[in-house]
Amino acid sequence: MPFGQLWRRQPMAKKRFETSWKANREEYFLYHRGREISSHTRFHWAGDDILVFYPITNCTYLLRDFESYRDGKMRPAEIISTNAKTTHIIKKGNRFVLLHKGEPYQEETARTFIDHILVIYDKRHKVTRFISSFRNRKEGLLPADSYLSIERSEALLGINHDDSFQIIWRGREISYMLDSHDFGPYRFFFQPKSKTVFIISNSQWRTWKSAAINALSEFDAWVVLSDGQHFFQDNPTLWLHSGGVKYLFHDGNMNPEGVQPQPMGIHGVIYLTDTNRSLILDSFFKSPEDELFQAVDANQYFKNQMAKHIPVAGSRDETEMSGNRRIKKQKVDGNHYFWTRGDDGVQMVYKGNNILDTCKLVRLPWDGLLVYHKPVETTLHLKDVENSRKDYLQTAEIVSQNTPLVVTKTTDKKFRLYCKGESCLHHMTEAELLGNDLIIHFHEMGTARARGFFRCEAETLIPAVFDSQEE
Repeated sequence: MPFGQLWRRQPMAKKRFETSWKANREEYFLYHRGREISSHTRFHWAGDDILVFYPITNCTYLLRDFESYRDGKMRPAEIISTNAKTTHIIKKGNRFVLLHKGEPYQEETARTFIDHILVIYDKRHKVTRFISSFRNRKEGLLPADSYLSIERSEALLGINHDDSFQIIWRGREISYMLDSHDFGPYRFFFQPKSKTVFIISNSQWRTWKSAAINALSEFDAWVVLSDGQHFFQDNPTLWLHSGGVKYLFHDGNMNPEGVQPQPMGIHGVIYLTDTNRSLILDSFFKSPEDELFQAVDANQYFKNQMAKHIPVAGSRDETEMSGNRRIKKQKVDGNHYFWTRGDDGVQMVYKGNNILDTCKLVRLPWDGLLVYHKPVETTLHLKDVENSRKDYLQTAEIVSQNTPLVVTKTTDKKFRLYCKGESCLHHMTEAELLGNDLIIHFHEMGTARARGFFRCEAETLIPAVFDSQEE
């Protein structure tokens, strides 16, 4: 015997599969590394096959031709997925079942047929799937490479026809629900019922319109939702500058009457009467050409001090814009008084209107202004006026709305009195401390009380209420 034959490798024993299965007329048995695990699995029929999910390993197995093999013989279990995030699609007649971790959830889907293509929107995982020739497919599990999945939750898709087009979003055809607008270099599609805006570039729109007939295309689009997912307010207001023209889109209308930004330095302010809300158009008069921005609800703007920038198609970054970066948060809570310091001094608006010509301004002993707004009898405090940055948009502090009398506490522990924006110390006869309150007596106006005067810090404005008002 030749020497080499002494060392010839012997035939290996028949390989045992890591996971195997067998079945009888009543049930199946699944074995993983020799241990029976059937009681820990979940299964679902897929035509003549069975899909089995084992949560310990996150593996999904396919037991092929299950109905034909109920003979008690051991067979290998085919692993089709090892990822717990995988979703499988099973065809049953002209219906489908989405299966995740062995459990169906097709009730969490929206679907529509576009010609021969079944479009499914998976609400749970926010994935859109496209299955061509679905009705002609064989029943059972659809291989993952036999359909297209788009994992962008807000994917906007279209099919171009000879004389029309179809737009699909979240598994529904919405073309008939949309109003179309040209918006500079963009095209807006507005869905009035849901207050949702779909934005694509005009160049992309033209390219798509010249694409192959009946071909499915994905738009690189921005979807502006009304549910707060991307934007703060309930109804998006958008703007851009293009070719020297300012475009404003609000509530489905282009440049609507009565919704024009009031200049506040480089910013714009809009007041919406129907909802009693103020919108801030950050850097509206200084924004770059052909870039899309949203107006932000004043409450959210002064909370975050930023404007949402909608980049051109192809980018998904949200960036800050304006000279208002990195500044302290300010409370709004229904306050519609905003001010800034510009080249010509202080500018101020209330509910979207310039109001300085109806106000009385008094310079305070510190760097601040006392403002009395005559039409609504409101006293306001503008802080750090001289030291504030140019075009730095701020809220005015409301000192009093129910009394015209205000006390200012100075750094030398003295006080000054103002009534309707004018000094009124000469009307006072005497003042005294009663606990923490300052009691002020007047010749003809009676007695007023400034509560908490003793405890408050210097450079503070305190409303003083007359006894007749408290009764």
